[in-house]
Amino acid sequence: MLNVVKETRQRPLLGSVAPAEFIGRGDDLARLVARAEASESDAPLLLLAAPAAGASELLRQAYDELFAKQGAVVPIYFAWTTADRHAGQAARRFLQTFLSQLAAFRRQDANLCHSLLSAREIIELAPLGDQEWMERFWEAVEAARREGDEAELVRLCLSGPQRARHQGTRVCVFFDQMHAADWLSNGVALVSEILTLFAKSGVPAVLAGYRRSLLGLAQKNLDTLAGIQVMRLEQLAESDAGQLFETLAAQAGVALNDECRDLLVEQTERSPVFLRAIVEAARAGGISLDSFRRCQEVYVRELLGGRISRIFAKAWDEIVAPPALSRQLLPLLCGDETGQANKVALSIWRKRLQIDELAFSRLLRQMHAREWVEINGVNVEMRRVSRVWRDYVNLRCRLETEGKPRAQVLADALAESLKRAPRLMSRRYRRASVLPLRPILVRFDGQSVPYSLLDAHHFALHYEDLEPSELAEALRREETRLPLPQVVNVATCVSYQPAMKLVGEAEGCLVAHGFTAGRYTDDDEIIWVAAQLEAKNAAGLALVKVWHEGLRDFAAGL
Repeated sequence: MLNVVKETRQRPLLGSVAPAEFIGRGDDLARLVARAEASESDAPLLLLAAPAAGASELLRQAYDELFAKQGAVVPIYFAWTTADRHAGQAARRFLQTFLSQLAAFRRQDANLCHSLLSAREIIELAPLGDQEWMERFWEAVEAARREGDEAELVRLCLSGPQRARHQGTRVCVFFDQMHAADWLSNGVALVSEILTLFAKSGVPAVLAGYRRSLLGLAQKNLDTLAGIQVMRLEQLAESDAGQLFETLAAQAGVALNDECRDLLVEQTERSPVFLRAIVEAARAGGISLDSFRRCQEVYVRELLGGRISRIFAKAWDEIVAPPALSRQLLPLLCGDETGQANKVALSIWRKRLQIDELAFSRLLRQMHAREWVEINGVNVEMRRVSRVWRDYVNLRCRLETEGKPRAQVLADALAESLKRAPRLMSRRYRRASVLPLRPILVRFDGQSVPYSLLDAHHFALHYEDLEPSELAEALRREETRLPLPQVVNVATCVSYQPAMKLVGEAEGCLVAHGFTAGRYTDDDEIIWVAAQLEAKNAAGLALVKVWHEGLRDFAAGL
């Protein structure tokens, strides 16, 4: 069943798409709106988002939904950005946004959300009942600014929603891009102040940002975040991503067939941000997405200078400012699709990048948060980075590091993409046809199951020819039972040993850690290794031996 947001609003206010186009996030949107309308809130909600999963659009859609309702809750949306440079400047911008959006809601005038009016002009537009406390509030903020007390200035600016609550106005704040707040000058203190103020203020708040960054912030502030709720935002489900792509293409008048839809959904890893960019590029170029060649032409051109390229380039320029640093960094990121060439010691990075320790730490922290690299102990890896990011950075390497002509880079990239397309499609269809192992292992909780379910020979001997209804009854009566462990963690074999990628899809080979008999002792600890063979017929003895030996060697290293 497709998860589609009902069209309760005619047009977006802060959102960039109409409600009818906001596909696959209906449950997430409902949860945010319910959170905003809750009468009390003891702790913020952390929204841990994968990069390019559409977290910003989700928050803006929640804002639009609440604004359209004109109910008891005033929504406030604010996105942190490193363009503010330091915490004081960012906090003042938040206060300006808060006052503008509060006045817009009170006056039911959406245009005020985008106004460039000064704070005093906004206060004059507020209802008479609000003007007095707003005026006193603004005077206190200005006094702190004149005295140069940044800590007090930040505290005052952030306290706006709480002061409104004390005046009888219910407010919910959607903080977007919290990772950027952490990266500002004096950002650590800013984030700490945000968490402290909203932890016990009674004002509902949602703190959204890159999942790696927010997890780090949460770990640093465990005492403040007692009772915190967490919401995770991954990329769209395949069916929702396909439906979104079809809807966007139809509205843009871009022809799209099923095969190309599936290919680009797989190639963009179901990112709504990248799928929208592909459709817009095809529309602008008058290109139909009805052949692999046209699809790959649009995709490669997007990476070389289109909207996707601009998304990455903007972030790159924020993180890697000096051109000299960019030239030193690019060769360290280049590598093949398998990622085998992209495991480099941190010491090598430190030696190659001629920057001080503080700048080096900041660079790695931001790249890790954006999931451009993965920091594992003493190594920097690109094994599990986004395919789109890998393609972008490799094209940039060829242009800027290797100095190849743009025409040659375009031609080579197009040829490589076309050769890769059948593999991507095969991988997608194999994944759709296999039994999902992870949900099964996660449900292991000390139950007992019929022995035949885990012994293929015994199952074939006794049950192979039974009808489904007869089979269920026969298994229920089976006396020989096998106890299952209580599984506490499930991960792919690849995450333990990258070479296991050669055996097939990552989700087809899993490691489950657990305990037997419900006791958490060394003697009761157990590890299951579950693997899936892709075959139409029963595997022969020789193949089983190969798998058994490989898995046995793998298990021995756990």
